[in-house]
Amino acid sequence: MEIASICSGSSGNCILVKSGDTNILVDVGIPKKRIEEGLEYFNTLPNEIDAILITHEHSDHIKGLGVYLRAHPVSVFATKGTLENILSSSSLGEVNEDLLEEISSDEEFFVGDVKINPISTSHDATDSVCYRFDDGEKSCAIVTDLGYYHDD
Repeated sequence: MEIASICSGSSGNCILVKSGDTNILVDVGIPKKRIEEGLEYFNTLPNEIDAILITHEHSDHIKGLGVYLRAHPVSVFATKGTLENILSSSSLGEVNEDLLEEISSDEEFFVGDVKINPISTSHDATDSVCYRFDDGEKSCAIVTDLGYYHDD
């Protein structure tokens, strides 16, 4: 399993998780062109992305979502509160609701061969989560914007 930061910070977040044939983006808070450039740098094509996971609805985590999805339709996983905020955000433009998949914190799900465990965080957003990834050989986690941390 590999993790590659395309961008991380208050100006925007986008992280690539690669495991075997599975490629996942965590957050898309930067412009589509910058995401595509980052993917190219890490030898990944946009059509090789299997899913996008959103941690929460703040603009530095979703700003590029609408444009990216219109160019490269792919499933988006997020909690109910985050999805509701995404759909009500006028700054994203049209978002195809058929691409949106609701998840719950502490309920594991799979994308390809990667088991993903969303874990609630205390950030000042609606229903925010971080993600733990496990491909059977390696595991890692992506944690952003914590108010405080707990044992999970």
